[in-house]
Amino acid sequence: MERTPKWLLLVVIIVGAGIFGYFGAKAWKSYPEAFQKLPAAIFKLTEEETLIEEFVQERLDIQLIGEKTYVETAEKGEGLTHLARRTLKIYLQEKTQAFELVPELTPEHKIYIEDYIAKQKGGGWLKLGEKVEISEDLIQEAIEKAENLSPEQLQNLTQYSQLVPSLGY
Repeated sequence: MERTPKWLLLVVIIVGAGIFGYFGAKAWKSYPEAFQKLPAAIFKLTEEETLIEEFVQERLDIQLIGEKTYVETAEKGEGLTHLARRTLKIYLQEKTQAFELVPELTPEHKIYIEDYIAKQKGGGWLKLGEKVEISEDLIQEAIEKAENLSPEQLQNLTQYSQLVPSLGY
C-alpha cells in the first residue's frame, strides 16, 4: 500500500478547512443558536489533526511553497551559504523520497552548489529571523553547473569541502 505524502494530506486538510470555514461562517450567521447547542468536544482536534498541526509548526522555518520555492529562516550568525546548504539537503532528500532521479553529488559538488546559490541571492550575512526564498529552479541550475565542473575544479573545492563534515548526506 502506497503512503500518502504528508504535504498532500496537509493540502487536503487546508482546503477542507477553507471550505468548511466559508460555509461554516455562512451557517453561523444564519443559525448561530444551532452552533451554541453543539457539544464542545465536537470542536476538539483529532489526534491526526494535532499531529499535522505540529508538523506544520515544525516546518515554518523551512517551508515548501507550491512545490517550487523553499523559504529558509536565518538563525544566529548565518548567511546565505548556510541557508543554501539546508535547502539543498532538503531538496535532495525530498527528491530521493519521491523516487525521482537525483544525481550523485560529492561534497565538492555540494560546496559549489551552495556557493552558487548564495552568490545568485546576493551573498552576505543575514539578520536573525530574516527569510530567504530559494527556488527549485535555482537549485536545479546550480546542480547542472556543478555537474559540468572539471576534475581540476573539483580538486580545488576539496580544500573547502573538508571544512564542512555535514556534507556527507
